[in-house]
Amino acid sequence: MKAYVDEPGVDSDRQTETLAQVSVEVRTARWAGVPFTLRSGKALSGDVAEIEVVMQPVRHLPTGFIGDASGSVLRFSLGPDRLTLEISVNGGEDPFALRRAELSADLGLGAQRDYADVLAAVLDGDVTLSVRADAAEECWRIIQPVRDAWRRGDVPLEDYPAGSAGPDGWTGPPTA
Repeated sequence: MKAYVDEPGVDSDRQTETLAQVSVEVRTARWAGVPFTLRSGKALSGDVAEIEVVMQPVRHLPTGFIGDASGSVLRFSLGPDRLTLEISVNGGEDPFALRRAELSADLGLGAQRDYADVLAAVLDGDVTLSVRADAAEECWRIIQPVRDAWRRGDVPLEDYPAGSAGPDGWTGPPTA
């Protein structure tokens, strides 16, 4: 896989961001303290489009339980659609021994439309698949501080080999 800076016409001195991770929060009573971590990158090893909900681990286990009691993970894959729930369970030979189990369901190909279909609809005057203007403006308001930090050089660019999983620390779920 070719690195972005090795593509024809790309100025490697420009320091273009090809990888990003940002954590945001929703300041409402329901979502207070819950980080939403968004990741995106070019030339990564896998083409993954998913939503991953990482639950808090159990605060207290009754005496005697041993094993992995980390938080459950609910994962929604975006095309082909797949739903996975990873949880800690007990049972088997030792009812106090916890182990991770995964429940999953393949939901088939979703109706997610690609960019070409969305752009063609917009050019035809059909805004059904478009984001409302107020939502688009709110998204830019949220992300602008990140863009400003990049411009000022507050956030160092991390190098990673094309075709890899990204820089160190990008394996597994994001952390807040």
